[in-house]
Amino acid sequence: MVSCPNCPGSEIEYDSALGSSICTSCGNVCSQNDIISEVTFGENAQGGAILHGTFVAAGSTRAVTSGSSRVRMYSDSRDVTLMKANETARRIACSLNINDFTVERALRFFKIALTNQFTRGRKSDVTIAACLYTACRDQKSPHMLIDFADAIQTSVFAIGSTFLKLSLLFPTDNIPLVDPSLYISRFASKLGFGNKTGRVITDASRLVSRMKADWIEYGRRPAGICGACLLIAARMNHFQRSLKDIMYVVKMSPETIRRRLIEFASTASGNLTIGDFRSTWLEQSANPPAFSQNNTENTEKEIEMLENSTAKEIKEFYESRKELISLEVKKATEAFAEAADPEIDRFDPNLEELQKDSDMEDELDQFILTEEEVEAKTMVWTQENKTYLEEQENKRKARESEEQNEASKRARKPNRKAPIINTTDPAEATLQLLNHKNITNVNKPGIQGLFQIPKLPNIEQEAAPL
Repeated sequence: MVSCPNCPGSEIEYDSALGSSICTSCGNVCSQNDIISEVTFGENAQGGAILHGTFVAAGSTRAVTSGSSRVRMYSDSRDVTLMKANETARRIACSLNINDFTVERALRFFKIALTNQFTRGRKSDVTIAACLYTACRDQKSPHMLIDFADAIQTSVFAIGSTFLKLSLLFPTDNIPLVDPSLYISRFASKLGFGNKTGRVITDASRLVSRMKADWIEYGRRPAGICGACLLIAARMNHFQRSLKDIMYVVKMSPETIRRRLIEFASTASGNLTIGDFRSTWLEQSANPPAFSQNNTENTEKEIEMLENSTAKEIKEFYESRKELISLEVKKATEAFAEAADPEIDRFDPNLEELQKDSDMEDELDQFILTEEEVEAKTMVWTQENKTYLEEQENKRKARESEEQNEASKRARKPNRKAPIINTTDPAEATLQLLNHKNITNVNKPGIQGLFQIPKLPNIEQEAAPL
């Protein structure tokens, strides 16, 4: 038991606020733990001023000191992880224009995930992107999962899966549902509406509210709702924007946007004019599309059951009346036969021959094929002779191609008339031929000399006397 060093008293009072213990008998301060909150400075060996004490950051596990090189030494792995997370979060936020307040909130989410060992076995950049998306959802910022997927070059489903698992660490009230109207202004600014951008945004926001009232917005991706509303709002303000233009902006398939348009067209608000829609808000709301779809399926099943039951009733009625109908037909046949007997007797001589001819016709009719039998036999014959038919077709095509090639090769040559030579002199005939062919670079006098016969000397006169 603690006793006072100044007196024999043992009643000691402890003051936690002052951090001291006081004897109630003599008032002596037995112990004290003074806390100094003021900043003190000292002097180092070089004569410079230094700050006394250390700094412990919020959430840090140890004090951070600065040496002469002013390099902070982080020995704890948690601090290293938080430092890298801070750098990654700042880099992603800079590329997506996210403010510092949202980044700080995302880092607090990351610290909670790190404390609960959520980061084990997961990529750090995916976890940080999920924390940033959670903070953006909390601050109602117009950022989508696909924006973070593009920033870190990963799949949007990886970030979405991590976000859903991360949301289990927080109360469900802290992460609100996505409101499609948050993205209206962002998408509208990329569609080039000019001065009417504000009017288009107003109409699109009203369409989103109307879809919420008609249960179209629930369970759908906000990008598809925004795409359908922007397309309708653009047409309301006389802007021709196609599904492809909207698809490139909201990054949704045209089929999804078309389904949202069909669902809105089936509501009462979808049948209003532009002026009525802007001035009138219908109090009644339509049934959810899933409910209407189930009603349509049930109606189709009821119609099918009614058709089956009707066919069954007709069959039962026929079976019940079958004997009566057969009896009536038999009576009518007998009455007709009795009335026709006097007329038949007049043709008795030819009746037997006619009967024979009719019997022969019946036999011949058995050999005549019906249309179905003709088609079946034609199909069987064609299948069995398929190879022969293909060969004949190939030969025919080859023959036609050869004929076409021969016809193209046989080009008509110009008829050149032979020159008419009206002379018997070979030199003159040669000159006429050269003139006909327009040959000028020929020595014509030389040609004439070729055909001249030299004169032989007179042998009898020049012979010497014997």
